[in-house]
Amino acid sequence: DSWIFNNVSHDNGLSGIVIDRMSKNNVVAYNEVYANGSDGITIYESPDNLLWGNRAVANAKHGIRVRNSLDIKLYENVVIGNAFSGIYGHIKDLTGTDRDLRLDPFDPTVSLVVVGGQLIGNHSGPVHIDQPLSVELYDVDLLAPLKSDGLRLKGILGEFQNPILHLLLRERTAVVIKPNDNLQRSAGA
Repeated sequence: DSWIFNNVSHDNGLSGIVIDRMSKNNVVAYNEVYANGSDGITIYESPDNLLWGNRAVANAKHGIRVRNSLDIKLYENVVIGNAFSGIYGHIKDLTGTDRDLRLDPFDPTVSLVVVGGQLIGNHSGPVHIDQPLSVELYDVDLLAPLKSDGLRLKGILGEFQNPILHLLLRERTAVVIKPNDNLQRSAGA
């Protein structure tokens, strides 16, 4: 239940801003994170969070990373020139680590809603999402691909890249992906 607003976080050894270990109902808005040694903004094992209007620029890994977290909403963020993906969503099995899973459990699922904003010139592509429960994309500007083969979505999105790009960029409609279903088209998100 925190509000993290209007900060500038740069040149850190790891991430610029981190939401971790069941930190819920946070609003992270209008922050600028750049030139950090890992991600711009990192969310680990923390469901129900909102990132709004942040700028993540030139970080050594991802602009925004979401791990093992459900119901993450990314609205109107600008993510530019990060070394890996603009937005990276993934699951990770944390068993076998020094973490006490009885006191500090995790759910190996990820779900994202990405609305608006810009993903510009991120070196590994605009979005990479592995094994999501669901992904919703709407009105996101995917600009300035750095690879010679153009825009490349990674993870589950790569499997449906052509219809996703058609719906997002040509028809300007929402895309909802639920891996257990097929690509779905929605009139709004």
